[in-house]
Amino acid sequence: MKPVDNHTRTNTKLRRQTMAFLLIILPSLGLYFAMASSCTFAVWILLALILTGMVLAVWKH
Repeated sequence: MKPVDNHTRTNTKLRRQTMAFLLIILPSLGLYFAMASSCTFAVWILLALILTGMVLAVWKH
């Protein structure tokens, strides 16, 4: 098992924090918009697309 360099470890930690942040914030925003708007279905589809895009963007890095 080769040692992990500091930069990689920091990067992984940061990525994990970002994912946790997104997973907490986005559903909250989605819930808020769903309650504030009548077209709940459209809002949730949009949110799902945004979430998928962000997850892909984070993992591709």
